[in-house]
Amino acid sequence: MKTLFLLKETMVMERMGLMYLIGALKKRGKAVDILVTGAMTRDKLIAAVKEAAPDLIAVSAMTGEHNYYLSLFAHLKKHLAFFSLMGGPHATFSPEVVLNDCLDAVCVGEGEDALLDLVEALERGASPRSIPNLAFREGGALHVNPPRPLVDDLDRIPFPDRDLIYSRDRLLKRDRIKTFFTIRGCPYHCAYCFNERFNEMYRGKGRVVRIRSVENFIAEVNEVRRRYPTELLSIYDDNFLLHDVPWLEELAEKLPSRVGLPFIVNFIPTLVTEEKIRLLKKAGVSYIEMALETADDEINRDILKRAPLRKDIEEAARILHKFKIRFQVDCLIGLPVEDPIGNALRTMDFEISLRPTFALANILYPYPKTPIHRYVVENGFFSPRDAGSTQMDFTRNYSVLTFPDPRAKEKLARLHKLWGVTVSHPLLLRRLIPFLISLPLLKLYTYIFWAWHGLSYRFRLATTSSSYRDFPHYVAKLFSFLGRIEKDDDAR
Repeated sequence: MKTLFLLKETMVMERMGLMYLIGALKKRGKAVDILVTGAMTRDKLIAAVKEAAPDLIAVSAMTGEHNYYLSLFAHLKKHLAFFSLMGGPHATFSPEVVLNDCLDAVCVGEGEDALLDLVEALERGASPRSIPNLAFREGGALHVNPPRPLVDDLDRIPFPDRDLIYSRDRLLKRDRIKTFFTIRGCPYHCAYCFNERFNEMYRGKGRVVRIRSVENFIAEVNEVRRRYPTELLSIYDDNFLLHDVPWLEELAEKLPSRVGLPFIVNFIPTLVTEEKIRLLKKAGVSYIEMALETADDEINRDILKRAPLRKDIEEAARILHKFKIRFQVDCLIGLPVEDPIGNALRTMDFEISLRPTFALANILYPYPKTPIHRYVVENGFFSPRDAGSTQMDFTRNYSVLTFPDPRAKEKLARLHKLWGVTVSHPLLLRRLIPFLISLPLLKLYTYIFWAWHGLSYRFRLATTSSSYRDFPHYVAKLFSFLGRIEKDDDAR
């Protein structure tokens, strides 16, 4: 019995969801492999899958990219016999995707145990129809099994396996920034996020927020360090400051002496205290990312359902400056308001006043089944087709909303690309922004965005020795990626 994962591309990013699933299978002695399919023709894909000879083929998909994987499955099913499984955010929140004939099942929610149960059922020749967390097509109708309880003890989860994906992307293996998680779950209900629906799905099934022990986290870090070049830890928790003071005290005591590497974390401003930031500084934090979303308190509270207000964000920035910690601020533009450009520019001015090391804007995309999706539909900003029917790049290159000013979409796309460099150099660029975003120069601005973002991340925020050594390889990857973005833009 062999499981084969398909992945369109790595984009030099550690695909931690797949790594955790592969780790869970390997821990139980299961045969597993992966194919990176983005550069393959359909004939080469058929040949590669035949050579791998899998019994189960699985993918993890975001909304939008799920269509790519559906097309792969439909093509493969014409030539080969196998059990097909889709997991990830799209399958979790739109399990009706299993009504496509090319899918045999989808996995809803956390997948390590469900995948193991499925593999063992297929090994025995038993029916997988009753496995918790799986959804099936029965008589043309959707049947979703209830989820199993959430894994409460994160220390029992096998470490993510990095070998397979690293073997498919040597640049990723050589990258000295390695990704880790210390928390699962988020208690907040931001309107644009899946957490509200996820938490409702698991109501009564265990604690929403679950935390690894410091010892377990350090054990994984040291295992990774022994096997792969590592200089910087990217801790990718949604909100690292959900850790309490005793956990942070233990981290500050043990991480410098037993690991001695700097790290990056994310959190929301409302949880920032001088005590927690002091402990992060002692533990070796390199820089911090935090989201403010918009400078308008009413929009944050009433539309986005966000807790942080301007005063909270200003206080968090003050504390970070006090401890001389570099930080990044992220925001959302293209919000469902009458004047999205004016709202975005007010947010830009607020970010400039915070004096961050780096700033990044994201264009709001109303993912299906989220509260913001309901809001934009009910208020006439969005007329959805099939969920994710247009493949959206993860940069959210364009807004999909409809605004009173028909020129707003194009201006937002240009503003998105110029955001970071403008916040970093406001005296030079801020007054020019209204003029610059009126010019039809999106392609140029897109190259500026990726050059500024990539160079800032690699040489200002997360610098390692591989930043310099592998610079030409990153540039080659970037130009290849931009070519695909332009094709997607032309297909709109």
